[in-house]
Amino acid sequence: MHLISKELNALGVDYRIIPDLDVFNDRGLLKSLIEANGGDWAQLQADYDQLAKAMNIPGETMTPNEYLEALSVKIEERGYTNIAKAEANKISKDAKSILENQWDALKHNGIDYVKDEDVKASLERLIDALNKLKVYPVKGGELENFVPQVGDHGPGWAMSVIEAYPNIGDPVYEKLLEFVNSWGL
Repeated sequence: MHLISKELNALGVDYRIIPDLDVFNDRGLLKSLIEANGGDWAQLQADYDQLAKAMNIPGETMTPNEYLEALSVKIEERGYTNIAKAEANKISKDAKSILENQWDALKHNGIDYVKDEDVKASLERLIDALNKLKVYPVKGGELENFVPQVGDHGPGWAMSVIEAYPNIGDPVYEKLLEFVNSWGL
């Protein structure tokens, strides 16, 4: 992202960078991205350090029975009466998320995952500073969280969304449209 930023800036191209929240999980990448877009890492480092300290706490551990019980709850929440391959794929993602680390949880749940008000304030300041540099981290964690019901990821997610909801006026796009409008285009 930072290399592309430098090239686009040099060419005078008006651009926006839209990373998932896990951009904050890589200090070097974040620092390079900030500097490539004209920001001052030194002004943001204290907020980053506070966020990183909170997010680098290891994930929890469970006994096998506790893990199976947690997975059973996720399956019940999905309301499955039968499980085929498509459902098994979703359950597989649920299984991975049970013991995810703090950074993964932030990416999958968005900024509301952060409960500590001071840490959340640091994250908000970082996001605001990045927005001023034309970098718009997805506050909901990742783009896929805007329309999670299609169940895909990456470029496949975008195609699945367009196929499932071809009408751009569909209410499913409301939050995504708010996000795009925040870019100041």
